[in-house]
Formats: sequence, C-alpha cells, structure tokens
Amino acid sequence: MVFLDSGFFIAYRNAKDDFHEHAKEILAKIVNREILKPYTCDYVLDEVVTRTRQKAGSVLAAEVGREILESKNWTVQYASKALISQCVADCKGITQSDLSFTDQIVAAMAINYAQKIVVTCDGRAIPHFKKTGLDVLRLMTNGEYQEQKEARIRSKR
Repeated sequence: MVFLDSGFFIAYRNAKDDFHEHAKEILAKIVNREILKPYTCDYVLDEVVTRTRQKAGSVLAAEVGREILESKNWTVQYASKALISQCVADCKGITQSDLSFTDQIVAAMAINYAQKIVVTCDGRAIPHFKKTGLDVLRLMTNGEYQEQKEARIRSKR
C-alpha cells in the first residue's frame, strides 16, 4: 500500500518539474491499478495547493486541489485531532530541524492507515519516513529516470 506525498502531485501536474517523468509513470501505474488505490491526506492537499498557488497562481491551485479531492484514483484521509495532538507531542523528540510538520503528519497517517510505502521527492523527509519504519519510493529526477529507462532497454537486448 502506498501513501502519496505532495511532491508526487506537484511533479505529475507540472511538465517542467524535475521529477515529472517518474511521477507520470507512477500515475500511470495507479490508473492502471498496478499500484492499488493509494492514500494521501489533507495536509498534503494543503501543501500542494499552497505551493501551486505560489508558483503558478490561484486558478491552477484550485484545479489541482479539486483534482486531488475528487479523483477516484486515490483516497484523501483527514488527520484526526488525536493524531495531530500526538504529532505535536512528538515534536519535542524530533531532532531533525528541517523536517516539516506536514512530513511528520504524512508519516503518522501512512502508519495509521497501514500504508507501507511513501512516494516522495523530499530528501529531507526520507530519513524520518525510514526511521518510522516506512519504505520510500523516491521520485527520480528526469535525468535519473531517463538513465534507468535506457538501462532497462539495453538489458532487454
């Protein structure tokens, strides 16, 4: 089971994003049911809409937000007050100063909904996700993705 972080949504919607090609492949696997219906959460939605508004404007931000909310390809879960309270309490034990609270919520939500893998391009969050027992599917940059794709083709020859 897979949990989608904000970088996935931003990357697949923006052809100029450094992680676009790999995100498109993952989206195709979700749509084709090779990856069973993944989860995301309201905190990810907030982060995606905010970052999209900052970079591309309110119209696209609203479109992306609506797409996340209405898509049948994933489930949006909402952080409960208890989960948020636990994450706030856990803040004092987290020494990683560049970890966002959203990343902390993502890890807690993934664990809470029995998701085993987080799809992300956030290098700062990966150590936290792994420390909490989650596996990470790190989005590859377009260059890395192209190299891997070419290597797969060469290996089939």
